[in-house]
Amino acid sequence: MPRDDRLATLLTHLVVCGGTATCGDLVTVSSAAAVRKACSLGHVRRISRGRYVLARVRPTSQRSWATWDETPDPAWTADREADLAHARAHDACLSHRSAALARDWPVLVMPVTTEVTVDENRRRCPIAVRGRRSLSRREREDGVTSALTTVFDCARTLPLVEAVAVADAALRSGEVGRQELEDAAALWRGRGGARIRRVVALGDARAANPFESAVRAVASEVEELRLVPQVSLTADGFVGTVDLADVDHRVVVEADSYAYHGDLESFGRDIDRYNDLVVRDWIVIRAKWSHLGTDADRFRGLLRAAALTARARKTGHRQTHRVSATL
Repeated sequence: MPRDDRLATLLTHLVVCGGTATCGDLVTVSSAAAVRKACSLGHVRRISRGRYVLARVRPTSQRSWATWDETPDPAWTADREADLAHARAHDACLSHRSAALARDWPVLVMPVTTEVTVDENRRRCPIAVRGRRSLSRREREDGVTSALTTVFDCARTLPLVEAVAVADAALRSGEVGRQELEDAAALWRGRGGARIRRVVALGDARAANPFESAVRAVASEVEELRLVPQVSLTADGFVGTVDLADVDHRVVVEADSYAYHGDLESFGRDIDRYNDLVVRDWIVIRAKWSHLGTDADRFRGLLRAAALTARARKTGHRQTHRVSATL
């Protein structure tokens, strides 16, 4: 049975070597037992006689949206380096969500496997392939699809809520601009052009996190409302920034994820905010994770009802409530 430190040394050596090494090299830095153990656990894969590669099965670390701007955990950084080494070892490049993570863009759902794209002329590949197309020289050198291609790959293949989250992250990072996205989408002539143009139209750099982006994507089908991300409200004595708002209809949508609202202090602060908005005649809708999937139709129904209520208030005998007390 190999010692844990020998197994760790073996995996580290593989990463340093670019994800591939000979059996002799691995035995030299660890042991034959460590090589067998790494293969049995799925960490390493034998691709030919005497040659092994790093086999990425699934990410082992997590990173919260709420702390994304903070220095990532070393395990997270090691995972991204291993993803890159895994792709290069197979003459592929990271793509889709794996490419987004490599560019430090947060995604709504972590990929189960490392997502890679290989050249369209390549017949066989020993790893799971997400896409095939002609790779540019820069992509081969970097081991990651370009920023623009990453957005388009996600737009064509992922659910709308995930694709919009990636597009928002790309715009927020500054690696691609809105005009660049719109021009490229207009010129796209391949499969998925309509989907790409829809995602690009919904993309907004103001979105704070993937969950908020996904909520806006679901709400985009409600024509009665036009929700804008991260709106600063100062009317009627209320001062604060809300996740999504239609100022004309006085409708606010708050994306309540555990990543941001999971502790007692945040929960209490949210209650105060919602109460402040309601007494000032704002309609507040709170979005939860299931509203992105199983309860999406119900969520859109709530938004349509909120729009109708707001319209009735405008045309009816609505009294404007103003609170003089300091809240």
